Amino acid sequence: MARKLFVARTREAVLLAISAALLGAQGKPDIQVDVDVVTVACAVDTRDGAPVRNLKAEDFKLLDDGQPRKIQNLWQEADLPLTVALVADVSGSQAGYIRSHREAITQFLRKPG
Repeated sequence: MARKLFVARTREAVLLAISAALLGAQGKPDIQVDVDVVTVACAVDTRDGAPVRNLKAEDFKLLDDGQPRKIQNLWQEADLPLTVALVADVSGSQAGYIRSHREAITQFLRKPG
């Protein structure tokens, strides 16, 4: 019985040593990828938190590893489609608040801008 245990443990140790040697020999592969366009997101606000509008590529400086890169495309969120959903809970648990919910929604929808 002791011999079987010794053989089993020796086999495990040898397999572990071989696996470790193979993994160590592989090392890290070098990966290089060439891309044409990289998207860089940013937000520009005024000091009071309002978004700055009508920015141009010339208003930004983009560096890649310290080297300047040309900005090929620039767009602003105002240029994108926007969908807004308004959801109000009118279940029985909110019965006492439905009137104030309606007033708040009406006030919100009447706000300019």
